[in-house]
Amino acid sequence: MSVIDTTTATRFERRKRHTHEQIKNATSTLMLRDGYRSLSVQKITALADIGYGTFYLHYADIDDAAWDVVLEVMMTENLRINQCIMETPQEHREFEGWRLLFEYLVEHRKQYLELFGSQGSAELRRRYQAYMTQVYETGMRAQIYNTRIDLPVEFMTQFMAGATLQLLLWWLETPNPYTPEEMAAMLYRMVYRTELPPPQG
Repeated sequence: MSVIDTTTATRFERRKRHTHEQIKNATSTLMLRDGYRSLSVQKITALADIGYGTFYLHYADIDDAAWDVVLEVMMTENLRINQCIMETPQEHREFEGWRLLFEYLVEHRKQYLELFGSQGSAELRRRYQAYMTQVYETGMRAQIYNTRIDLPVEFMTQFMAGATLQLLLWWLETPNPYTPEEMAAMLYRMVYRTELPPPQG
């Protein structure tokens, strides 16, 4: 391949990445401003200043674009939670991780329910559960968490992701008196059938 061909391919890839970012940024702006339910390909492409058909060269549909935005947010928040819990004794890390997750989501209740709640997108909910499964598996295999239960990791991760997601949705959608700390403590008791160990020191 000639130098010219390589330069042309590189320029094409840069333009492609730039257009992808334009679409993603427009999707993010509209979601923050007007909410997920207001999204449309027409609004996204108008804000991104691209042709309508160009959207489908980068994303399959609205949920695909919305998930790209949501995934970036979730990954950033997961990194923050992991950094926080690494300062915590291992026997308290699950509890602290759950507590921080509940705290974060109560602050973003409206957006979370619009995406994943009973009136939200089944596809986004499926992708979120799959992402949570990956997060649990990474944490367990890296021994960030001490699972205390002798069961296959793939079984544990599926259970934990499904249970956590369902509890989060129930807690956010249903009026109840439970704080993030109480929810995390109850989830810990339910999973491990024991009380949270008292803090050391």
